[in-house]
Amino acid sequence: MNKNTTREKIIAAADQLFYQLGYDKTSFGDIADMVKISRGNFYHHFKSKNDILNAVIEFRLLQTKKTLSEWSTEHTNQLICFIL
Repeated sequence: MNKNTTREKIIAAADQLFYQLGYDKTSFGDIADMVKISRGNFYHHFKSKNDILNAVIEFRLLQTKKTLSEWSTEHTNQLICFIL
């Protein structure tokens, strides 16, 4: 597993667990268990829970931008009508 892949898996797991359990009730251990990594490896990628939250927010923003970009490319005429 390379560094980016592990980081991406941590972000995806945190995103899912934050949604299911809530941010406050999700622990480092929950996320590490879901990704099947040690806590030491987990802390190598993220030093705090706020770091993970920021990464999840960034991930969601990128997904939203990607979706909107794809939608606007496919529906340019509809988007122009909507704006007018």
